[in-house]
Amino acid sequence: METEKVKCNLCGADDFRILHALGDEGDIVKCRKCELVYRNPRPAQKEIDKWYEQDFHLTEYKTLYGVEYTQDKESISKIAQQRMEVMNSLTKPGRILDVGCAAGFFLDVARRQGWEPYGVEISPYIARFAREEMKLNVFVGELHQAKFADNFFTATAIWYVLEHTQNPSAILKEMARVTKPGGIVAVSCPNIGGTYYRFCTKEWLKEQPSLHHFYDFSARTLGQMMEKTGLKVEKVTYGGKIFSNGKFTLRSKWEWLPWGNTMALYARKV
Repeated sequence: METEKVKCNLCGADDFRILHALGDEGDIVKCRKCELVYRNPRPAQKEIDKWYEQDFHLTEYKTLYGVEYTQDKESISKIAQQRMEVMNSLTKPGRILDVGCAAGFFLDVARRQGWEPYGVEISPYIARFAREEMKLNVFVGELHQAKFADNFFTATAIWYVLEHTQNPSAILKEMARVTKPGGIVAVSCPNIGGTYYRFCTKEWLKEQPSLHHFYDFSARTLGQMMEKTGLKVEKVTYGGKIFSNGKFTLRSKWEWLPWGNTMALYARKV
C-alpha cells in the first residue's frame, strides 16, 4: 500500500509521538504541540478513493452494524431526529447542507421539518439512491467542487465523515464559508477524549483499520479547529460506549458528560 507522511492539520507542526504502531495501516500519532491525534504515515489518495464505493455501504457497513446501509433507515432517522432537535433549538429552518450525506436519511428528516435540503456525497452508488429513491438534491463529488455561494446555507453538517477526510481544516473552512453569519455548523465524530479509548484501548484499536480514520478528535482539538475557521462552539453532546470488553458494553445515558466514545459539536458562524 502506498503511503504518505503529513504534518499536523490543526497547528501545522511536524513534531509528534507515536501512540500506536499499526504497521501497513500507518501509525497513530499525537502532536506534541496541540495534541491532535492523527494517522501518520497514512494511505495515499489513490488508495482512499477505492474505499467509499458500493462495497462500503453494502459489505463493510453490514459487517459493522448487521444490515446494509440502505436497510438501516429507521435507526439512522432516529439519530437524525435527535440532531435536528438540537439544530431547531439553535436556529430557524432554512437551507441545510449535509456533507457526506450518503443515502440522504438525515436530509429527509430535515425536509419533513421545513428545511430545504442539499447534499454532497463522493460515492456515486449511494448518491444515486439519495437522488432517485429519496428525491434529494445531491451533488456527487467533493464539497469544494460543488462551488456553493458564500453564506448560502442556514446550517451545514458533517456526521461521522470528518475523521475520514485528509484535510479536515479545509473542509471546516469551506463549510463556514457557505454558512451565513449567525448560522450553524454541526460536526459529529468519535471522541478520543472519552473513557472508551482510555480504558478499552484494545477494543478501540480493533475498530480502527476497517473504519479508515485519519484523525481522532477530542472535544478540545475539534473545538479549536472549528474556532480557527470563525466558528464559536455553542453546544457539545456526547453518546455511545463508555466501556466495552468484548462481552459487556456500557453506554452513556447523559449527553452532557464527556464519557461516551462519540460526540457532536454545534457552532455558530461569527
